[in-house]
Amino acid sequence: MIRRLVGLALAIQALDTTLALRRILAPDVLRTPFFDGMPLMPSSLLLPFAFAWVAAAAALALGYRTRLASVVLVTVVGYALLLDQQSYANHIYLQILIVLILLLPADLAVRALRWQMTVVYLFGAISKINVVFISGALLAANLRHGWLLPFPDSLARPAVLMPVAAGAILADAFLAYGFWKPRYRAAAAVFGLLFHTAIILTFPASSLIGLVVFALTMWALYYAFLDPVEVWKRAATRLAVSIRQRLGRGTPPPATALDSGQHP
Repeated sequence: MIRRLVGLALAIQALDTTLALRRILAPDVLRTPFFDGMPLMPSSLLLPFAFAWVAAAAALALGYRTRLASVVLVTVVGYALLLDQQSYANHIYLQILIVLILLLPADLAVRALRWQMTVVYLFGAISKINVVFISGALLAANLRHGWLLPFPDSLARPAVLMPVAAGAILADAFLAYGFWKPRYRAAAAVFGLLFHTAIILTFPASSLIGLVVFALTMWALYYAFLDPVEVWKRAATRLAVSIRQRLGRGTPPPATALDSGQHP
């Protein structure tokens, strides 16, 4: 499931990055490369470049020749990332790290992915501890222009959004911590789904693709902590118990590995 979600996220990112590279490779655009002498891809190769990216992402998602797909992805995505500062994005860098981690032996990869997710959320919490974010000004500037659920002007004000800013910091901190505690994992997973979905729905359309890609990438990392079979088994058990209780024949749900903390 991790490979599937990461592959899907990379395929979506390929479309966005291709459009960015199309602008960067235009002859009248001022370029800002990370390194002097970085070879510039001819614009005529942009379409084959994008095809290789999408094909490798699809192969990773489908589990076909995953090592070769990973090597291709690291090469093409890494080149796009380093080609110009205008094509750089933190979530693309994160995707490259995840693809590299997936090349490791399974047990080591799971541990590394867990810590990678923790670092991302912890960094997110720490980086938000600044005057601009805590004041609510940054949120106000974005939430009033939400592409689907824009905040009205009466709510999109820094003073009103200060508690929301504080809540966002706590949310990142909880997600960095909650998955390490078996009793909180299910709640953390559901909260993470809702948290990222809320961000996607309330932020401007200009950041939509980046937010969707980042959400898919982080959701993929949840599976380093959660066993999909056990999650569905637990959900089915809870549903069955709820139905029996409504019918007046309720019995306490059996313990699962998630409850006892036996799975990772």
